Amino acid sequence: MDNSKLNLPESTVLRERMRRLAALDLIMCKEDWLCVHHYMPDWSEGVEVGKIDNGAGDVGDCCQAGPGAKRSGGAGPA
Repeated sequence: MDNSKLNLPESTVLRERMRRLAALDLIMCKEDWLCVHHYMPDWSEGVEVGKIDNGAGDVGDCCQAGPGAKRSGGAGPA
């Protein structure tokens, strides 16, 4: 996927947004499985992953390793 066309914010801004959305989900959702936003700061050594999953097959992942961010995922079945 060509990330240059995604118009992503700076990696520090993206990291903070993913962290805040995941924290808000944890506060607002009574059960973990209801959370849509997930943030894993220690997914792998030097790699952070943010994930959006609405439970209907629409999933987006954002992976940060070093100075940049990469996005993957997309819409599920229509």
